[in-house]
Amino acid sequence: MSLPLSHYYIFTGHNSYLTGNQLNSKSSADAIIKALQRGIRAVELDLWPGSHGRIEVFHGRTLTSAVKFEVCLNAIKQNAFIKSQYPVIITLEDHLPEELQAKAAKIIKEVFGSHLYKPPLSHDQKAFPSPEELKNKIIISTKPPWKDSDEDSDNVDSPLTDEVGCNTSKEYMDIIAIRQGRKCKSLSDALRVEEHAKRVSLSEQKFSKIASSDPLSVVKFTKDNILRIYPRGSRIDSSNYDPMKAFLLGAQMVALNTQGHGKRLWVAQGFFKANGGCSYVKKPEFVVSGESASLFSLYNSKNSNLEVKQTLKVKVCMGCGWYEELGKHSFDKSSPPDLSAKVEIAGVGADKEVKRTAMKKDEWEPIWNEEFEFKLRAPELAILRIKVNEHNKTKNVFAGQAYLPVSELKPGYRVVNLCDKKGREWKKVKVLFRFSLSCLSSSGEVIGCR
Repeated sequence: MSLPLSHYYIFTGHNSYLTGNQLNSKSSADAIIKALQRGIRAVELDLWPGSHGRIEVFHGRTLTSAVKFEVCLNAIKQNAFIKSQYPVIITLEDHLPEELQAKAAKIIKEVFGSHLYKPPLSHDQKAFPSPEELKNKIIISTKPPWKDSDEDSDNVDSPLTDEVGCNTSKEYMDIIAIRQGRKCKSLSDALRVEEHAKRVSLSEQKFSKIASSDPLSVVKFTKDNILRIYPRGSRIDSSNYDPMKAFLLGAQMVALNTQGHGKRLWVAQGFFKANGGCSYVKKPEFVVSGESASLFSLYNSKNSNLEVKQTLKVKVCMGCGWYEELGKHSFDKSSPPDLSAKVEIAGVGADKEVKRTAMKKDEWEPIWNEEFEFKLRAPELAILRIKVNEHNKTKNVFAGQAYLPVSELKPGYRVVNLCDKKGREWKKVKVLFRFSLSCLSSSGEVIGCR
């Protein structure tokens, strides 16, 4: 954890204060607390002028309700370092006039006190500090404000800026530790590497565009700078973008809507179980070196000609605990359940694969004893997804899931607790697996097993 911040993927939230959809749901500090409890390390707040000189947090130009800025900050303070001691980044989407910027800075200083990271006054750092150096610190990230400009927000898909206008509050400027990049006419200019480290935010559409046309520029930029990808505005249902596409080119902050419980969110949740679950995961060497850029189009396809780096064997042995945890009539009122397990790899396109066991009819403790093999081209970004379904006459019924980073799998027989649809771990519902992993040389020879 001693490398600069830009060398790590960071578990990042989007509109962290919303409790539901992006259009008319409630804004609440409870949503922020739940995100932090889930492991989120980068919280986003949209700041708007309220009545009587207040600063309010809500999703602008929508029907979402407002919550007081101070309430959000206190929720962050009280829950920031329960899940992890590594830094919490607060991304501010600032829509405030100068006098309220000064007020915001004062409130931030009062709430966080010594926990607030104070950046160098020159703001010309060539690289960001490391997560280790920033332990138990709150970091403010936003664009330096400029005069008479339409702000960049998740509603406005426009270029970015670090040009400071004359209406800038000095108190506000002094607390910005991660500055958003300057306004540019093109995507390639936005990702231009400069002398000082910065952050750039791109919508998922703009990221996809430059990733397809010039992936190497993305990798070069993310070596010392931070790239944040946010969901397209049409995701009003709080769905999510596939984070692996951005991780592959080194983007550290893929902003996720944590209000829902979709597959892509749980893939990210599984990915950030790595490294002790601290929500910072070091980027693999093949990403830092730029190798992933040269193979980007292949990694994001089903191309099977790429070099296989690792073979993972997963034996699904047996499951138990549904009767004890969920009750006799949880699936079928007249008979025991008919259960099958689906085992798949989530990650880069070339590694995605799905396997299924046979259905075991009328069994509370099904014994499958089936083994599957997965060939992995980017094992560092691979997530093992386990899902159990119960089959009845009309449809499949969810019976548990788990997401595990392949990089953290231990060989041998392992018991895995399954979770419900919301990701809450069941205490008694478990599946027994046997894992084995083989590392391969470029010629395909086995050079290591575990």
